[in-house]
Amino acid sequence: MLLDDALSLVCSEICLQIHSAIDAAMQPVVISTGEISENDHASWLVEDTHFFTLIKTKTSTLAFCHGNQTLFYARPDFALAPSTPEGHSFLAQVAEDKENGLIVPRLLVLDLVTPSVEEPRARHEALRACTGFFPPSCVLQWSGLPSALRPFVSSGLPHRVEGLVALRAPLTLTRERPASAKK
Repeated sequence: MLLDDALSLVCSEICLQIHSAIDAAMQPVVISTGEISENDHASWLVEDTHFFTLIKTKTSTLAFCHGNQTLFYARPDFALAPSTPEGHSFLAQVAEDKENGLIVPRLLVLDLVTPSVEEPRARHEALRACTGFFPPSCVLQWSGLPSALRPFVSSGLPHRVEGLVALRAPLTLTRERPASAKK
């Protein structure tokens, strides 16, 4: 029996079709505590943040919430541009920035999840090439060498910072040990 015949026998309308990027994007964010070397590619964690992965499909933008492991359609103000290549997905964290006495919520786009690029610096370069796909509510988060990042973060950001993280594999972060815990 052909697959089309078997589908006609057993199934009615399509309920859900899984895009190939969804499985990779819906993996948990793994944050371990460890040392960050001066050669690591690093960024920062917003204090009390929530992680989302924005996923571009053929017809829409999906938002995977890592906190409750639920996949949603993204609200229009967080939708990726129609020109975003299908299958691209981006890890982002929620920030509540203080600007002129107001709280402005936005997503800080931290990392590229798919297409898969293992080396962190090359992945960041690929992410930077995607900035034109982000709506105004999404901002590319700066990342680079820890020696440049520490003064940038300590000079003050419009949101509270939990600490530095090294970007390792996609969805894998290493949180820097607090100075009091280092030996």
